[in-house]
Amino acid sequence: MSGTAASVQGLLTGNARYGEEQDVHPPTPLYRVLAVPSRVLRLYNLEILVTTLPDRVAQHAPAPSTESAADAILVPKLQAASARGTPVPYPVHKTLLLAERLDDVVAFGRFSAGSAEQLNHDTVKLAVNIPAPAEDAMPDGQEGSAAVDVQVATAALAMFRESVQNAMAYEHGWFRSGLPVLSQWLIQGLQPSDTIKPAMRTLIASIADDVEAKLTKEAMALRQRQASTSTHSATACSILAHLSSWAETSHTELRDHLDAAFSSPSWHKVVWYKLLWRVDDVTMISTEILERRWLVSAEKSSVFLAGRMDQAGFLDDVRHVAAAAIPQDTVLAPDSPRPDLSISTEVRRREKWVNHIATARAELIHDAVPPLQALAQRLLLQTLSTTAMSSALTAVLYLGLESFSLFEAGAAAALGLTLSLRRIQRLWEGARERWEATVREEGRRVLKETEDVVRLIVQRTEAGGKDGSGDCDERVEQERAREAVKRVREALERCGDAERKGDP
Repeated sequence: MSGTAASVQGLLTGNARYGEEQDVHPPTPLYRVLAVPSRVLRLYNLEILVTTLPDRVAQHAPAPSTESAADAILVPKLQAASARGTPVPYPVHKTLLLAERLDDVVAFGRFSAGSAEQLNHDTVKLAVNIPAPAEDAMPDGQEGSAAVDVQVATAALAMFRESVQNAMAYEHGWFRSGLPVLSQWLIQGLQPSDTIKPAMRTLIASIADDVEAKLTKEAMALRQRQASTSTHSATACSILAHLSSWAETSHTELRDHLDAAFSSPSWHKVVWYKLLWRVDDVTMISTEILERRWLVSAEKSSVFLAGRMDQAGFLDDVRHVAAAAIPQDTVLAPDSPRPDLSISTEVRRREKWVNHIATARAELIHDAVPPLQALAQRLLLQTLSTTAMSSALTAVLYLGLESFSLFEAGAAAALGLTLSLRRIQRLWEGARERWEATVREEGRRVLKETEDVVRLIVQRTEAGGKDGSGDCDERVEQERAREAVKRVREALERCGDAERKGDP
């Protein structure tokens, strides 16, 4: 059974459990396992998780809407316990929060302002580390907070461990520190029961209350969406008009910017007769064209369009749309040019449509630029090899055959040089033209695909709002969730009745 989670300054994330030191096997260096030979841990089968609160609590920031304060406190996420480096949820039954100073108390109050009803005293308790009073205090264990003095408790334990004769002083300091209240709260509700432990019953009831509260919020959001259906069509028309304008502007940008890029001095640096000293610049120049001239403004405008769609409540993920409904003309036609340097025109993974342009650019840089660089190096090497071989043949003919004059032998060298230069001119300039066509066609493809997906999302969302099919499915799911919560509460009531009657 998981017991408590505490916020302790300066401690690594770890577990405190009953056992010996040789039984400890920490899963990761960032996750410390402490073996504590405590009678309380063994008797009540407790395991204590020690970790820190989220950073936003320390910064006095409210909890985000995606996660309530109750979820952050009762279901902490541990970075150290994850094998892949992602946070792993670690639900607990009780949470003890230790505040080092009054500022931490104020920060906790702001953080938990929206979830005060879910943080009851039986589940969450706040301990404030302040100086102990001069006399022994008798605090109420039923309150949601307690004043403790960790230094006084540590000193009392040290005195008792030094000598048993200091038992009276230890007891006096221990009760002054206020820790007995926390000990009683820790084991409260953990007494064995015939059916279910009180702590488990409290936890289940808290989860049921949280589910009901979320269902109420979802029902209110559903009613608000139904009330705004009348304005949804006008919003959809506005977004479609903006989409058409974006598509027209993006296609114009693609044409004009690539025309300017392919006629610029930078692209002219890698013509065939400059490869001898520019062959290593092919990757840099082609990558620069893709990063600075390939749909840069269109990508920025798509982010603005995505913001408008998100504000209007439209779907933002392709996964919400059936794959079969995507038009088939979003890919290249069969008769379109498919050069050796072209990349695949199929979407490799499902993702948000706003990332289509960035993903296509990254794929072009990864898949189309290296083959162009390799081709330039290969053609240059073949040209130099052919020229060298023809020159060597010329020398052999001139030195080995007296009938060959220098002019005749030089003609062989000139022929080899001419053929090699003609070959590199024909192959390299053809490769550059095919690469330019690939970049243009890929830009048109990704623009057409993005436009079709956005239109499909708007149409599907608008159709779902008109016929109410999406709202109907959501209402059915809410009813199922309410029935499940009802069955849980009935089961808890039957357990309580059985305990009161004494039945096993």
